[in-house]
Amino acid sequence: MSNQVEVVAIKKGFYHGIRDVGTKFFVPSDLLTGKKTWFKPVNENYVFSEQQNADPNNPYTRMNKDALTQAAVEKGIQLSGAETKAQIIELLTAEQSL
Repeated sequence: MSNQVEVVAIKKGFYHGIRDVGTKFFVPSDLLTGKKTWFKPVNENYVFSEQQNADPNNPYTRMNKDALTQAAVEKGIQLSGAETKAQIIELLTAEQSL
């Protein structure tokens, strides 16, 4: 049996249940080798999300997902419904810079 490693979720994901950003849990060490994952070992430096580093003056960072979706619709941006809040903010921000 593999050694267990304590990790922290840097994005929302699923491993024996939904894990929110910042949640600590244990995984077999072989899940970390050579793969890009949505969780990192607790002893590594990590960034929780792109939004943590987002411009605090950006009005989109303070909006909820429904408001962001409405703003995207008003700007003519088509969404599939599967986008995360961060992805919608990225689309809206890219639209502003055009």
